[in-house]
Amino acid sequence: MSLELKGLRLLMMLKMQKGNGQKLV
Repeated sequence: MSLELKGLRLLMMLKMQKGNGQKLV
């Protein structure tokens, strides 16, 4: 896994968590 892919994965996870949090709230 390249650092770029890891960074993209982290960004995607953060976006998903933020989206889910907003939906729950």
